[in-house]
Amino acid sequence: MFDPKNFDKIKNIIILHHDDMDGYISARQLVCEFSNYSNITNIETHECTYGSKDNIDIAERVIADIVIYNTDLFGENDDNYESKKRTGHNSAIFIVDFSVKPHVMEKLLYFFGFQNVYWIDHHESAIIGYLKTFEEMYIPRTMIRGLRVCNN
Repeated sequence: MFDPKNFDKIKNIIILHHDDMDGYISARQLVCEFSNYSNITNIETHECTYGSKDNIDIAERVIADIVIYNTDLFGENDDNYESKKRTGHNSAIFIVDFSVKPHVMEKLLYFFGFQNVYWIDHHESAIIGYLKTFEEMYIPRTMIRGLRVCNN
């Protein structure tokens, strides 16, 4: 499904998925795929409900979890301990069958890095709705991996 060389430095996978059958199956497919990668030591799934207050601060919760994960992963003797602790460089996030608010997506893109954020959704209306917002935020749609509009 994914090119392993793109994930050779990734140790942590975060999956945000809709809390319906499409979302659970999408998340499960990713868990099955990444459980075969020996370098990935942690895979987390987070179910999301549209309109839920819990989704408002999902970016902050995920980012806080990554900071804790990185603090545990890298010892203080590591040369770049502080920068590694605070960034999601060794993590990838997948948003499947769900869309987060544009300001949340922006936080995730800048924390994880554009190369480590994947938005995979079959809801064409959500994707089309975001394209204009991304342009306003000066984020080229090609920077978001997995983002495709399919007419079939």
